[in-house]
Amino acid sequence: MKTLIVYATKHGCTEKCAEELSGLLEGEVNLCNLKKEPFVDISQYDVVIIGGSIYAGRIQNEVRNFCEDKMNFLDNKRIGLFICCMFEGEKAETQILSSFPKELLEKAISKQCFGGEFNLSGMNFFEKIIVRMVTKTGNESKNKDIKDMPSKIISKNIRLMAETMNKAWHREELYYKYYKSYFIQNAYGNIKCSYTVVINAIYEAVLMFKKAYNQYIVVSSW
Repeated sequence: MKTLIVYATKHGCTEKCAEELSGLLEGEVNLCNLKKEPFVDISQYDVVIIGGSIYAGRIQNEVRNFCEDKMNFLDNKRIGLFICCMFEGEKAETQILSSFPKELLEKAISKQCFGGEFNLSGMNFFEKIIVRMVTKTGNESKNKDIKDMPSKIISKNIRLMAETMNKAWHREELYYKYYKSYFIQNAYGNIKCSYTVVINAIYEAVLMFKKAYNQYIVVSSW
């Protein structure tokens, strides 16, 4: 199995999750940060996993553009989708559904929210204000270093996606081996059958020729 994980990250959370996921997937796994490598060739991969983080209710434009530009090429790939955000439950599910095209959502083997974390040391002034509003820590955070806020990355969901993708690959390998064996057996059977038919046809032709020749000899002797 050859897998490509494409993602966009702003403050490093999505990249951290993508790296954790890559270590759990079987086979060869490559990572691609769409902010650094917007043009990536996916033709050589069996599996493509797409992820991004949510800002102001939207996934990054790099992820949206990738999905739109590669839609035709993604049609014959096994797909996984994930987001990083601070929502859980139904809100996280709603966020996933609004982040990816319907075609990919229907095709995806696994869809997960990996949680998130606030890396305030890398945020600008306005982003920090938004974080305080979202987390409702505006007053107390004035006297507290909010970069110490605990990470909410959900490693369980990362493991679950890896397990689902690995199992899907094993199932496909099993089907492939079964049908390959079935095809070879049937092809061999058809070859044997064809061989028998040809031999019988030759034998019948020889008998007919022999009979015709004998009749010719008899007629000639008259």
